[in-house]
Amino acid sequence: MRRTKTWIGVPIVDEQSGRERGKVCEVLFEQDAHIYGLLLTPGGWLRKPTFLSYKDVAAFGTNAVMAHSKVHLRKAQELTEFRPLAEGKEAFCGKLLYMPDGNLYGEVADVYIEEESDKIVGYEVSDGLLADLVYGRRFIAREEVQEIGDFMLVSHQPQPIPKSVH
Repeated sequence: MRRTKTWIGVPIVDEQSGRERGKVCEVLFEQDAHIYGLLLTPGGWLRKPTFLSYKDVAAFGTNAVMAHSKVHLRKAQELTEFRPLAEGKEAFCGKLLYMPDGNLYGEVADVYIEEESDKIVGYEVSDGLLADLVYGRRFIAREEVQEIGDFMLVSHQPQPIPKSVH
């Protein structure tokens, strides 16, 4: 499994020439929850964002995303019907998750994908900065969540943590 939000801000580098093609500014997903590709902000003031298909990625490193050489970057205006990771109304990050009883479960902080299948397998859930620092963030599998409009519904009521017996 791999977190996807860490790719934002990372440079895209041509694997043969070593030339930087731009930096990742967004990760795009298809409606069936497969990763579609990366939106890039190229250098320069007058350039428009471009797009790199997930198929054209050679490797994801901590400091760079390596792209196959001779890859044609498409103009971002050609993209329609794809869901963004971090920005925009349809973005995954920032969506609220509710439990069946109506209580807030948390907010989507990141999306995990399975690298072999390029499909979303789950979400990282935040309870806010203080709770994240004290307890850490939680993971919830994609199958346990149902999207309803602007929020998500957790399909089960999480079990309370049992109190230790003294």
